[in-house]
Amino acid sequence: MRGERFAVISSIIAAACFLPALVAMCSFADSEEDKILKDLQEKAEGRPSQNYISTFDLICFTQQSDVRGELSEEARRLGASFSRSLNACEDSACCRITSPHGVTVALIKGEKIHCLDVRFGYWLAKNSHPCMTPSSVRAQQVTRETAPRVSGGPTFTPGVPQFLIAEERE
Repeated sequence: MRGERFAVISSIIAAACFLPALVAMCSFADSEEDKILKDLQEKAEGRPSQNYISTFDLICFTQQSDVRGELSEEARRLGASFSRSLNACEDSACCRITSPHGVTVALIKGEKIHCLDVRFGYWLAKNSHPCMTPSSVRAQQVTRETAPRVSGGPTFTPGVPQFLIAEERE
């Protein structure tokens, strides 16, 4: 009886000590969106680090509400192997019929694809494809005054980072 009570009390004390440490670790860990945003901001400032997106083969900035359809078109254009992953709907975010926010970034590594609805805004420059290699991504942070005037693009929201994304071609 005494041993059981000691075990229960020890477990409660251990959990009480572990929980704050876990919360602290999670609050300092950047989300995927934060990592992408940091890379784009560094790119816009002329710093070439791209620590996160450079770990992927392709990054796609979708512009249509039919995310899956747009990514399927890009897979055909590129002859890319991620179409198998997309067709199998391995990532449910990529397989939704529409993006709830209208802004989805797809990260592709080999045959695997991962989609992420993001809160920051972006526009693709003319003649830029939605999917590009991370090294070819060019980003320019824009304001309401410098944002492209295009119909169907994301709306400008004060306080939310906005980017013009271009593809540097070799």
